This record gives sequence, structure tokens and C-alpha cells, in this order.
Amino acid sequence: MGNSLKLENLSKNFVLRDRVVNALADVNFEILENEFVCIVGASGCGKSTLLRLIIGLEKDYEGSIQIGGVPIEKAENEVGMVFQESRLFPWLTVEQNVYFGLDERAISKTEKIRVAREQIELVGLSDFERAYPHQLSGGMQQRVSIARALVNNPKYLLLDEPFGALDALTRINMQQEILRIWQEEKTTMILVTHDIDEAIFLGGRIAVMSNRPGTIQKIFNVELPRPRERSDYDFIAIRKKIYREFFQESEKPFSYSI
Repeated sequence: MGNSLKLENLSKNFVLRDRVVNALADVNFEILENEFVCIVGASGCGKSTLLRLIIGLEKDYEGSIQIGGVPIEKAENEVGMVFQESRLFPWLTVEQNVYFGLDERAISKTEKIRVAREQIELVGLSDFERAYPHQLSGGMQQRVSIARALVNNPKYLLLDEPFGALDALTRINMQQEILRIWQEEKTTMILVTHDIDEAIFLGGRIAVMSNRPGTIQKIFNVELPRPRERSDYDFIAIRKKIYREFFQESEKPFSYSI
């Protein structure tokens, strides 16, 4: 098992006015150390809810979430997360935003700055430590978010559609950057995306989720050499298989439980 992330019989319901919404139902999935896993599915199928459960932002679920056999609630600093919006503090510099996550540590400010600058260098922003968020492009802001998520050296990095708001060229550049960081840092990455090409370009495995209540419908192994070319025959063949699965599922109606 090692330090694998294991989801067993995971279910989550929400109360919405006078009805219970089944967000996730009986999710079973194991993610191994150093993997790059992508999760795709229709809007509203529970992809983001799944990540929020893993990071601990959502509670009151059924089933279990464990890292190396330890319940996720006790796995402090094992998991970091990057959201679609950068969520940077506008009044703090890049450097201050990155080491903000270290404030609970009993280390000196000098050490915090050193650790933060290591992560800033990793994401290619060494000349921007003193810049403020409004002085950065959207892609640069997301690089800062990635640096902040990595500052505690988590074993798992969750990415919730982090490039969704970026223009096409910046998005491709950021895909290449996150792949470089994964290869250098060996951090296990779990990316939620609606972009199937993005999932094939980045992922070693792609999990397709069903409509709500979301569960893991099918897992595709992406056994393509890196770097990957989106125009290659094998890339296109995998895309066709996933589209077929994805749109077959998307035709099914969402369900509610009253």
C-alpha cells in the first residue's frame, strides 16, 4: 500500500432546501504514490466535491479516506490544493503569499523566506518575489498558488480545474509547467478537469465519473510516452474512447433523493 490514497465506499449527500442531493455514491478508488491522475465528468457530477472531501473542506461523509492506512483527518500537511481561482491575498507580495502557509510552523522568518523562495523558483517566478497579485498575469497568479500549495511539501497535490479561466495558449503553457513540476518533485497529483485533451496530455490514468450521484464509472490507462503530442494517432484514439464514454454517460439524467 505504501502511502497510497485510498477511497473506500465514499458517499456524500447535501441538504438543499427540502430535498437531499446525492453528490457522491460508493466511490472506490486507489491512487498510488507519484501518480498523475485526472478526473473528468459532466458539470455537477461531484468532481470538486471529491477533492474537497480529500482536503478536508467538506465533512459528514460516509466511507473512508486514508493515506497509507491513516485516516485523512490525521494526515496533517499531507495534501495541498490549487483552486480554479488563484485565491491570493491582494495585500501580500508573492513571497508573503507563498510563506503564509508556513505561519503555523515554529520556524524563523528567515527560514520561511528561504523555503518560500525555493518554491517560487520552482514555478519560474524568481524575479517576482516582491510583486503583488494585481501586477501578475492570470497564469503567473496560478503559479504562485501552486507554489503556496507545495510549500509544506505535501505528498498529494489536488488541482481543481486550475487552468479553466486561462486563455488557450497560457493554459497549454501551464499544463507543461505542472507536468515539469510533477516530474521534478514526484508529488502525486490529482487533477479535476472538463478538458479531455488536458487529461490525456497530463494523466497516467483518467477516471471518468458518472452523472450525479457521482461514482467512478471507468478508468483509462494512458500508456503514451512523454512528451505527448496531441496530434498523434494514439493520442487521438484515446480521446475517441473517452469521448464515447463521456457523452454516453452525459445523456443520462441527474438524480435526486427526496
